[in-house]
Amino acid sequence: MKKVSWALAIVGLLCGIIAYQHERLKRFRSENNTLNSNLFALLNTVDRYKTRDSLNAASVGALQLTLSQYRKWRQQDAETIESLNIRLKRVENVSRHALESNQQLTIPLQDTVILFRERADTGRAFAYRSPYIDLRGRVQKDSVDIQWTATDTLLQVVHRVPRRFLFFRYGTKAIRQEIVSKNPHTEITYTEYVEFRK
Repeated sequence: MKKVSWALAIVGLLCGIIAYQHERLKRFRSENNTLNSNLFALLNTVDRYKTRDSLNAASVGALQLTLSQYRKWRQQDAETIESLNIRLKRVENVSRHALESNQQLTIPLQDTVILFRERADTGRAFAYRSPYIDLRGRVQKDSVDIQWTATDTLLQVVHRVPRRFLFFRYGTKAIRQEIVSKNPHTEITYTEYVEFRK
């Protein structure tokens, strides 16, 4: 009877060790997948392409960070988020984009009358308007006054990239972000997507 109880105790201990090691192995695999995904996101550059409508788009992999990692490596962004009275632990994800609009314009000058309080003066003015840019200006004797407004709309799509084996798709290989700029003159120069993991 004593041998049976010892054998059961040893089997129970071994089962406990196996269960503990199994949980550790699952955690290490999860961390390894996260590290591989982050490495993939950091080493790949931003993929720029055009949509069917000739709009500029960009694709980038997502970083998966914990809150403590984000506070450590993106301290300035974390302070900005907290200055908005948003607790960092409530944030799901953060993305950051840099855009640059370039368009060469040739705008004809027009003679115009400029009214001042005491007198009227003639000068040259120009104006250009499109769905994306509103540009107005006056040419004076020694300078040019310009007022311009550029508008843009970004469409952000976050999606999972599945793993592939032959013709089968399963699980998640990586998380990617697609950004589309609605302004055809805007180029997406930088984009970053950070997803928080628990």
